[in-house]
Amino acid sequence: MIRSWLDNKRERTKAKRQPSVVSFFLQGFARSACQLVVPERKVYTERKESGEYLIIPKDLAELATYVEKGKNVFFFTADWCGDCRYIKPQLPEIEADFPDLQFIEVDRDEYMDVAVEWNIFGIPSLVVIEDGKELGRLVNKDRKTKEEIEAFLTSVQSA
Repeated sequence: MIRSWLDNKRERTKAKRQPSVVSFFLQGFARSACQLVVPERKVYTERKESGEYLIIPKDLAELATYVEKGKNVFFFTADWCGDCRYIKPQLPEIEADFPDLQFIEVDRDEYMDVAVEWNIFGIPSLVVIEDGKELGRLVNKDRKTKEEIEAFLTSVQSA
């Protein structure tokens, strides 16, 4: 008797589990909300040739060339980072104050392996490298001001 009651209950439950329009909508919304949308990135060439302020490497090989040669400031950022968007408009002025440095923008999400290897867990962050040797780093999760960045770069240059 209990067995037949359980079987009937299962049959009634299966019949009630027909998907509704609302559940289809919610499933579609959940799928679309989870999809990663990566916008097209504008690729910059050398700043001296194009007049742009940040160099954005096209791939890991190009990024490696900047590590190996020259005196470069690697600016780790991400599109979703509010603190990065706060300081980015001030970078042309900072770059103008330090003409002997090249500024390279590194998208932390695109180059996650590099960020992990260099222990970049907070953004925006800056790492100064000259010919493969690290000269200094300003790495933390705090919002950085123009004055803080300029003081950091001045201390790196004088060292």
